[in-house]
Amino acid sequence: MAADTSAPRPRRSGPSPMAGLFVLLIVGLVAWTGWWFWLVNRVEGEIEARAEGLRERGWTVEWHDQRISGWPFRARFEARHVTIAAPSGHAISTPRMIAEANAYAPTHWVAVAEEGLVLTRGEDKGRVAIGGGAARASVTRLTAPQPTFALQLVEPEFTALPGSQPFPLSGADRVEVHLRQHQVRDDEPSSPGRQIDVFFRLEGARGRPQGPIDRMTADARLDLLVEAVVDDAEALRGADIPTALAAWSAAGGRFQTVKGEVRAGDAEALMTSPVLTLSEDGRLQGVVTLDARRATPMLDSLAGRDASGQVEGAPAAPAPTPDTARPVELELIFRDGRAYLGAFPIAPAPKLF
Repeated sequence: MAADTSAPRPRRSGPSPMAGLFVLLIVGLVAWTGWWFWLVNRVEGEIEARAEGLRERGWTVEWHDQRISGWPFRARFEARHVTIAAPSGHAISTPRMIAEANAYAPTHWVAVAEEGLVLTRGEDKGRVAIGGGAARASVTRLTAPQPTFALQLVEPEFTALPGSQPFPLSGADRVEVHLRQHQVRDDEPSSPGRQIDVFFRLEGARGRPQGPIDRMTADARLDLLVEAVVDDAEALRGADIPTALAAWSAAGGRFQTVKGEVRAGDAEALMTSPVLTLSEDGRLQGVVTLDARRATPMLDSLAGRDASGQVEGAPAAPAPTPDTARPVELELIFRDGRAYLGAFPIAPAPKLF
């Protein structure tokens, strides 16, 4: 057999592809870790700066045992005994709060209060403990002129603390509040000012025993949905919510395209209003049209009627009879600080500040 005289192949020199990939991985990890530390330091500084800004305007902002964690993919802020109180006396507190965002999407934050909330209602109304499921809030588009905000309470239970006025609700299946920049439709005229869409949903609400909601719903669960457009939102400026609403109202702010729906058992009503405003003392003004079906118990409660159909302290009025599926159109009028069902005063108008 002839000997193999071919020259041996030279061995390849230099690092292997796996070694290069490993180096790239290390470099990427170091760069990402640097970004993460820069982000959490920025978040910590922003939280402190915003809290100090609120304190300078008369707010109380307190928390203890602050921790920031979440490496490598999250920025997570955790604190205990959190209290945020406005100069108006309204406040919210929780034993423990967690807020976090993805490190690659730091303009979207989600906050969770798993151990419940305590709400201080202001005007000497006292405090309400909100227990049950966790309370969640989210904020997106933080760098936009109008960030998107959402609040959700799942199966909350409301308990007025000792020395406080009764709270209208004892519990609910769900409570939601949404705020976002108004989405202008093609057939809708544009507004010169900034507008905000407001959406409120209350599902499966239970009134406190013998309270106004309990009487209005005849022991049934209450579902309520309301949406509106807040006009001239740039005028919402002030040290706290009542001050901001007062400034907005004084600047001509209005609730536009108000729509809603309320259900209690078989009773239901649709609500519409083109425009609602606020008086100088913060009470609603305007007309809401109600299309009601099978709503006699609800309307009797609104009108303050007793079991015989009489309105306490007022002449007898013809009771509406929307007991069939046929809708009955009524007007709920807010004027001079009072709410009227047709011509009959039923309650003070809702007060927002």
